[in-house]
Amino acid sequence: MKIFIINLKRSINRRKRMERKMKELELAFQFYEGIDGQVLSQEELLKYIAPDHQFHRQFKRGEVGCFLSHYLLYKKIVEEKIPYALIMEDDIDISPRFPELLKIIETEIVPGEVISFYASFPEPCKLFKDKHINQHYNLIKPYSGQLVVGAVAYVITYKAAQSMMNNILPMYDVIDDWRLWLNRAFIDDFKIVFPHPIELTDMYSDVNESTGGFGLKIKKLIVNNNVPVLTNLILDKRKKFRWRGRINKILIDGQRPEILFF
Repeated sequence: MKIFIINLKRSINRRKRMERKMKELELAFQFYEGIDGQVLSQEELLKYIAPDHQFHRQFKRGEVGCFLSHYLLYKKIVEEKIPYALIMEDDIDISPRFPELLKIIETEIVPGEVISFYASFPEPCKLFKDKHINQHYNLIKPYSGQLVVGAVAYVITYKAAQSMMNNILPMYDVIDDWRLWLNRAFIDDFKIVFPHPIELTDMYSDVNESTGGFGLKIKKLIVNNNVPVLTNLILDKRKKFRWRGRINKILIDGQRPEILFF
């Protein structure tokens, strides 16, 4: 399977970290230089964003850069006639079971489909088990109308990539609103591997996270420079906050899961 890892040119430490991780897992991949939304001009932003979009707020520069990075990979998949590909971002942890799991997904995925290895839930979400993969993992799906987001690691087929490429620009939503893409039939189906074999590192995203106010800038400076003790304190607090927020919002076949990442 083709594997593309989105990485900004300025994100050298992330690139080195992912190189080490993928080498450990013995997975062949290639980096894809992402679009840095922070350097887009106002004219470029206006060019890519639909003037009549109905999103609940103005898009952040990082969201535009993230959107365009994924969009251009869809275009690459279509132009090169790649039957399916794994798209990953560079701020993730990866389970050692992932290579074996990826081989199984290659036999499961069908045209028009997206299978995600990570998901986030901005609001309470009910899901159900669609298929048992092996002794550790299932494929789960959200019930109709449930909001699921997250584009940090997913396999997309040629058919789905072509449909997305043809329909989502100019930008009127964030790239990972899978509920909307399903509702508009840009993808035929959306499934999630659970427990997730991919997890966010809880590092601050270079692609999609706002530069924010003074407090966020200081935290990013500490984390990106790996300041002893302070870095771990910040990331541990961030991880616990994310974990509680995600696990408390989901029910799978009516049950609260005990773990998210395995």
